[in-house]
Amino acid sequence: MKLLKLLCLVLLAAQFTACNIINPEEKIASYVYLTGFDLVDNPLVAEGGLEHGITNAQVFAGGEFIGIFSVPGLVPILQEGPVEMVIDPVIKENGQTFFLAVYPYYTRFSGIVNLVPGQVDSLQIEVQYIDDFEIGFIEDFELGGTIFEQDRDGNEETFMDVTTEEVFDGNRSGLIFLDTANYYIDVATVESDLFPLGDAAQIWLELTIKTDLDVLIGLVGYQSGGSIASSFEFGVLANEGWRKIYFNLEPEILASGFDDYAIALTAGLPLENGKFVLDEASIYLDNIKLLYK
Repeated sequence: MKLLKLLCLVLLAAQFTACNIINPEEKIASYVYLTGFDLVDNPLVAEGGLEHGITNAQVFAGGEFIGIFSVPGLVPILQEGPVEMVIDPVIKENGQTFFLAVYPYYTRFSGIVNLVPGQVDSLQIEVQYIDDFEIGFIEDFELGGTIFEQDRDGNEETFMDVTTEEVFDGNRSGLIFLDTANYYIDVATVESDLFPLGDAAQIWLELTIKTDLDVLIGLVGYQSGGSIASSFEFGVLANEGWRKIYFNLEPEILASGFDDYAIALTAGLPLENGKFVLDEASIYLDNIKLLYK
């Protein structure tokens, strides 16, 4: 009988130990609340305006990939103590919600955070433009003119103007105004200042825009032999407020194969049953930047 009781105790102890091995005690997560990103000046770069459209963060902790999170947002981490956190700024590529990309022209954040299980630590992330890249142009309209002076629609009444009435940053913004008499525009950067993007990499166009109309953004390709072709693969939907959008031009440039390029923009008043839906519309632009390597 004593032997039987001893055997039962041994079996119970073994079962308890096995349960602990199969179902170990769950770790308590530490939390970091990402409050947002600040884009600050890089004194080594003439980067223009410092507005940004960073919507997400790619997070590493202690060398471990944690995930991609919306910002602001809460990040759970199954680690504790002083941990190096590395955070990459993530944007919506071509303005598309489901196409997130680490933006190559912003630096990554790196810092030590003391993680405590069950507690929340807040972190405001500071980034800047990287040091080494080429600037095709920055158009902030502050000088009173614009690089978008190539009239491609043949109508002198449609053009990109400069305004002080609706300004995003600084004292001036770009303006395109259309009405039923002048209802369509196709304009591009000047041919006297083409951009050698054929052999470039990581080619991005930044644009801050407020528009009553859907707008198409495109490329005009130029070959040394004189051939020219244009394509409009990128778009911006009408929106009430200012939006910052990042367009990845590299795939389109690789596919088109030209040597030099101009940046183009086209828009028109919408029609329905042969009638204009709007009598007039405005497109405001600011801090347009062409960046590449």
